[in-house]
Amino acid sequence: MKKSTKRAVIVSSIVIAATIIIILITMLILNKNLESKLSDEISIIGEIKSVSNDENKKGNIYVEGELLSNTIYDKASISILSSTKITSKETGEKLKITDLAIGDIVEVWFDGEVNESYPVQAAALWIKVRQ
Repeated sequence: MKKSTKRAVIVSSIVIAATIIIILITMLILNKNLESKLSDEISIIGEIKSVSNDENKKGNIYVEGELLSNTIYDKASISILSSTKITSKETGEKLKITDLAIGDIVEVWFDGEVNESYPVQAAALWIKVRQ
């Protein structure tokens, strides 16, 4: 292999490695920003009573729980958007909307405006599924 070809391969490898590092750092920063948006007060903790979803990573869940000292609502109709983060509370593993099932216990933080009907209607910022 010629010296110029070796240099090109080395430079390309360095550029690819640097790009991967930048992407990973960006993902960490975005995750920290999301976590900082979460308040100590959880919007709702409860059991999923109904689930509807589609292949576009969107859907709705209806959750019922009890009003606790660290929650705001006891019943909620929750929209799940493609931007909603869904994880396992215990492992932090990323989950899909199709992983949500009736009977799951979830912690949900709302994002943006809340329709103060009863039950409340809101979009989820983050859903943590308890195991």
